Amino acid sequence: MTQFEFVSHQDFPEDEYIKEAVVLCLEGKYRVTYLKRILQNGSQFWSVVSTSVKKNGKKMFLPGFEADSTFLNRDITNYLNERLWESPQAKVWPERTTSMKDVQNDEMPF
Repeated sequence: MTQFEFVSHQDFPEDEYIKEAVVLCLEGKYRVTYLKRILQNGSQFWSVVSTSVKKNGKKMFLPGFEADSTFLNRDITNYLNERLWESPQAKVWPERTTSMKDVQNDEMPF
């Protein structure tokens, strides 16, 4: 299961296309920025930073990050939609329940 940690949050009240940005750290080594985008009809959604390019006369978007798993993408968007980073105990997702110092020697599988 992939773990991710909250790194930072920024609001952009003056921007007409981006409402806010959250940076998450995946597996303790990869930082990914998710943006809350605002569409012309007023709807909002979370997505990764992307860039637009023109190819064969059409505009397309290249994402800066793609999750290898739909489960990871679902976990991240749930985390963002529920604003769990604002909860004082939710710095790491999923929450770590044990560490090696909590495991007794006779519980080790080897």
